[in-house]
Amino acid sequence: IRPALARLRECDVVLLDTAGRSPRDQSQLQLLSEILQAAEPDATHLVASAHSSPQHLSDLLERFAVVEPTHLLVTKIDEAVQLGSWSAVLFEQTLPISYLGTGQQVPQDLAVASPRRVARDLLGNSSELPQH
Repeated sequence: IRPALARLRECDVVLLDTAGRSPRDQSQLQLLSEILQAAEPDATHLVASAHSSPQHLSDLLERFAVVEPTHLLVTKIDEAVQLGSWSAVLFEQTLPISYLGTGQQVPQDLAVASPRRVARDLLGNSSELPQH
């Protein structure tokens, strides 16, 4: 990681996409934690699918705490009926939601998670609130 980051030191932004890890494999989570510590990121976004149940989201947040995420990025917003079932978990946890994945084309389909947008998706009222 360090040699690659040294080669990229002139870049304004460097995105590091790590391989998916099972939240139940502690050795893989520890390895991921070591990689991130070596990279010294400004931000670490934990990615969660909008299809996840509240219990799965809660478990994901608990198990990935070892990598010290700073934000939550929610994908598959376009495929989820609504996120209302997540509301209790989202109010209990402290990670801000950074982006919403709204389609298959990345980065075009990544939307900044404004409070209005998150509220609209939580409530399932997409036709009543503006898109921004």
